[in-house]
Amino acid sequence: MRRTIFVSADEVSPIDFDITTQQREALYARGLQAGQEFLQTWSYTNYLAACGAPVRKSP
Repeated sequence: MRRTIFVSADEVSPIDFDITTQQREALYARGLQAGQEFLQTWSYTNYLAACGAPVRKSP
């Protein structure tokens, strides 16, 4: 779950293919915000260190 972004989609069913433009734009905005928040705190180096992959320093 270290690279998972959660996006609230409570009012839209995963199989609802007939959502309104307003619902689609709201869902997009929530996804964009969740992605930006994730990227502000995520570190590839920390991810590799936590998952057991060796982290080498650059020369």
